[in-house]
Amino acid sequence: MNTESALRCLVVPMAASLLFLAGCESPKPSSSTSSAASSAKSSSAKSSSAPRIKAPTMRPEPTGRTAPQRPPAARRVTASGGGRPLAFTRRKDGGMLFAMRVPSAAKMSEIDHALFTPDGTLLVMATSKKVLLLWSVTSAGVNQVGEMSLSGSVEQMRVSPDGRWLAMTGIKSIRETEGGGSGSRRYRKRRTWLRFESFVAVVDLKKRLTLPDKWATNAKFKSPSFTADSKHLVVLRVPTPDRRPPQLGGKPPVERPSEILAFETRRWSRAWLTQVNKRDLRTLAVWGDDAQVAYSDYNRLFVLDRTSRKTRPLRGKHRSGVDGLRVHRGAKLLLSSAHHFNRAPELVLWQMPAGRLKRRFHHGRRDDASGAAFFNHRYILGLANTPLPAVGYKPGTHRERGILRIWDISTGRLVKKITRLPLKVLTVAASTSGWIAIGGELIHKPGDSACRLLLYPPGTLLRL
Repeated sequence: MNTESALRCLVVPMAASLLFLAGCESPKPSSSTSSAASSAKSSSAKSSSAPRIKAPTMRPEPTGRTAPQRPPAARRVTASGGGRPLAFTRRKDGGMLFAMRVPSAAKMSEIDHALFTPDGTLLVMATSKKVLLLWSVTSAGVNQVGEMSLSGSVEQMRVSPDGRWLAMTGIKSIRETEGGGSGSRRYRKRRTWLRFESFVAVVDLKKRLTLPDKWATNAKFKSPSFTADSKHLVVLRVPTPDRRPPQLGGKPPVERPSEILAFETRRWSRAWLTQVNKRDLRTLAVWGDDAQVAYSDYNRLFVLDRTSRKTRPLRGKHRSGVDGLRVHRGAKLLLSSAHHFNRAPELVLWQMPAGRLKRRFHHGRRDDASGAAFFNHRYILGLANTPLPAVGYKPGTHRERGILRIWDISTGRLVKKITRLPLKVLTVAASTSGWIAIGGELIHKPGDSACRLLLYPPGTLLRL
């Protein structure tokens, strides 16, 4: 009996292990275990069929501020140039920041001037490396459509009202050499120097052709301006002082008056000339035909009437030196900008042809004004740079960051102010379709030598 029980104890576990390995079903549980399992299943089924109560979710209370939403036009804008996409960075305020080298082999470049054509589809930019860029700007995207090399550096430029002509004034350098000959002149040393000439050039934007330059050696061309019919180009020609030492027994240099020149754009020939008995002329502007021309000296503005040959000063003057004039031909408005080293920069709005001072706009006292433009017929854009502390840089390093101010023309109120722009601003332009272009240079970061262009699509800064 003991042997049989021992054998049963050995055989039964071995059989159970064999059945488990073979994948057979285990023996049926007893009635007590089956009843317990059935009761557990029924209880779980009842609990699953019963409706579940969700815990209430706590939502944060509204603070009254909503996150700024970008307009749909700013999201659909793309950039491409010459078959290659142009790299840009999207800013939080909706702007498109382009960083590029023009030309690509340049060590450092900057965008000095930017203008839109009157229809707002073409953006013209002049860089410090004598390169002219043409970009097509539409609601669908930004494309680079052309690039032209220039004979000199551009100081000022304007686009004609019909959008065909582009006038530029600037300075070009010519290298000259003297001495170093053979024979009796062998004792002379070879001497090389640079001679600077002022030029005025006109570019046909439709045919992409540059007309021959008009240049002057002892004078400087300034402030090109087109008439309303785009038939004439009016410029200033201011004599430059002769810095050469007077020769023994020679006559002293004769002081020449300043001149206002007009050229025909189609024939590129001189139309008329008027002399002005002032030497320190700064700027010039034409808002209608060439019968009346506005020009400025250090702090006052004058209007020249060519029919009566009389000059009258405008009522009111700047507190500092005038350095720029902008014209709004539709409303016949004239915007003059002035800047002084110890006074706040200001913009003065004049109503033409009466010459009435309409309103003044002011920058900060520490700001350095760099550009202004009309934004449609309601706003004025003003650019300025504020100095930054030289933390981590060499002492004496000049670092500045741009500021954009937008004023309302009718009320004079400051509508918007954008600080901490990612570039040192040099020029601003606005199109009739709502685009805003801001050009400049780097902020003197180590290893950064690319010029900057900041584009704001329509509706990004202001809802027009």
